[in-house]
Amino acid sequence: MLRGIDPLLRGELLHLLDDMGHTDRLLLADANFPLIRATCPVVRLGEVRMSRTLDAVLSVFPLDEPVDGAVTRMVDPADPEALSPALQDCLGVLRCHAGEGTRFRTPPREVFYEEAMQAAAIIHVLEPLPASCLILTKGVIYPHAAG
Repeated sequence: MLRGIDPLLRGELLHLLDDMGHTDRLLLADANFPLIRATCPVVRLGEVRMSRTLDAVLSVFPLDEPVDGAVTRMVDPADPEALSPALQDCLGVLRCHAGEGTRFRTPPREVFYEEAMQAAAIIHVLEPLPASCLILTKGVIYPHAAG
């Protein structure tokens, strides 16, 4: 255990997050995502909710600027404007970390899949609610913020 590090962020995952650079994309994949096509490293967290995973990741992972373009959500083809309950929870987490007015970027489903397949790494959780995937774009840590 490490002090100040969320216990969900174990060695392999911390190593991947640390190795990622500015503009690299991290896919948070739900239980329905087709991982078989992934060519990047995959860390499986098991039965963890998407919002819990997002909260842990955002505790160490800087989002690109502007933040509104840094978090991309998957859309439900039946209702592209609707947020799944899992993504509603994630929006609350995102706003706690990045500001109350922060929104998800919402491209068409085909574009989301194209971008997801270009991720530098994937965190797979067994979030049971469909259309609950997110792509995070890594930002920069400036020297004054490094602590």
